[in-house]
Amino acid sequence: MGGAQIFQNTCSLSRSTEPRPLHESVFTTPTLDDKGKTRPVDDFAPRANLMNLFKDGTISSSSSSKIEEFSKKYCVDAKLVTDYLKHLEDLKTVSLIQENEREKNASLKAIKNTKTMTGHP
Repeated sequence: MGGAQIFQNTCSLSRSTEPRPLHESVFTTPTLDDKGKTRPVDDFAPRANLMNLFKDGTISSSSSSKIEEFSKKYCVDAKLVTDYLKHLEDLKTVSLIQENEREKNASLKAIKNTKTMTGHP
């Protein structure tokens, strides 16, 4: 079969039982579910859904039961889910550090401006 290898998606979320090429164009992705209804935009977007759950605070890298549940629902290896959650947690930590630095710099700048406006060093 070469470059056009065919696979059968056995995940419970598969929309179709017909084989599809591994490298298929996004423009040929089915927009309808098995019942003929239009799929929601993020119907099967594991990273987007994981990010939304993380933002809602319903999942974290330490909640193994939630990770296992997500892993089975979206047919993604639990280690990959955990790794992505750790990445999101790291990004959140960096964001909080940067936010604190901005607030600190803004308050120092305000104090400096006040001193120069009053003429007192």
